[in-house]
Amino acid sequence: MTLQVIQKLKLDQLELEAEKKPQFRDKWMQKEAKVRGTVKRILKCDVTRSNPLEPLLLPAADCLLSFLCLQVASKDEDSFYCVLKNISSLLKPGGYLVTGGVLGGLEVGFDLAPAWDPGDYRAIIIKHLYYKERQAAEQRVKEFHQSPKGQNGIRFQYHKLPGAFNPKDYLETYYGAESGLLISDGYLQFILKNLYKTFTSAGDIKGDILVDIGSGASIYTFLSACESFTEIIATDYTDRNRQELKLWLNKEPEAFDWSAVVKLACELEGDRDKWTEKEAKVRETVKRVLKCDVTRNNPLEPLMLPAADCLLTCLCLQAACKNEDAVYSALKNMSSLLKPGGYLVMGGVLGSTFYTVGHKTFGNTPLHKDLLEKAISEAGFEILELVTQNHTYPVPITLSDYYGHYFILARKQSNTS
Repeated sequence: MTLQVIQKLKLDQLELEAEKKPQFRDKWMQKEAKVRGTVKRILKCDVTRSNPLEPLLLPAADCLLSFLCLQVASKDEDSFYCVLKNISSLLKPGGYLVTGGVLGGLEVGFDLAPAWDPGDYRAIIIKHLYYKERQAAEQRVKEFHQSPKGQNGIRFQYHKLPGAFNPKDYLETYYGAESGLLISDGYLQFILKNLYKTFTSAGDIKGDILVDIGSGASIYTFLSACESFTEIIATDYTDRNRQELKLWLNKEPEAFDWSAVVKLACELEGDRDKWTEKEAKVRETVKRVLKCDVTRNNPLEPLMLPAADCLLTCLCLQAACKNEDAVYSALKNMSSLLKPGGYLVMGGVLGSTFYTVGHKTFGNTPLHKDLLEKAISEAGFEILELVTQNHTYPVPITLSDYYGHYFILARKQSNTS
């Protein structure tokens, strides 16, 4: 199949003619019969697997066809690359990929032609844009093609749309200096106090490398840790969170203002006026911002880093894990990044089944004290400290439904790999 053949079909013109000439109706009936006779099987497919048709192993195909699939199946840019590699495993060398869809839908639009070169097969990209007003459509396309290109010539354009997770909205809602929920309800003060005690006050938790799992777009977890570790590696699953975090690390003017939180941490350490020095120390110590997926055996795959002296994670597991079994699995996966005898430091909220950003609600797996104790122990850790408190918000919380906060310090047992 070639692009010229596809263009010759001219299905839209044929449909118009069918409305005018009765004889075309017979051809449509023949076409429907042909389709029914040609589609032999309907199989389950998961494009996130190395073999999307697993457990089946089919003969390599001559052509792959995919419309309006990739933007739904790909959670972010990195998974988009992975999905394309996975589906290519179903195709003969020299075979064709025919794919199409809409640009700018959901959170990201992909412009794949003409710069994209996926490897040993030819990609035929068919793109259709439908807009009610032609002038507006032409302007949108112009803006899209002027947007910067990313890796391998793929152009990404992000749109803030209703329902899409927006890191800055999240930060304003939960950490805003005036009305942030996690400040108003006592969470941040509770966590900062315990992190200070663990890393700088009375604790002896220090070393070369600390990995923060699920940093999101936040920096508060680094404020005491930066005094005790040579290098902090921040990680998160989503591209948008990592990009937002980098804005602050790079002192970009549009970055979220963390100064109120930094001053609070410095006040706990005894000198509120040193907050600018604290910010500089954090920026100096956070050396890398990496992608992380706690559902993988190696959450930093494909990277293999030296084992860390400490793992730190706050408000991550309830969002990253779809159920309690996944919590057990995630903690075991995270443990693989840590030295025997290394420390796990965790913090978060108890009992949360959802949280709200803007007008969108996101689901959580509720964490409770008994679940955390059991899952951490089964992952090969000895719990040294587990502290909980009820939230102190003066009115019922509507942005989420948690009932309290927790802080945990644990040590990886020496006989654990």
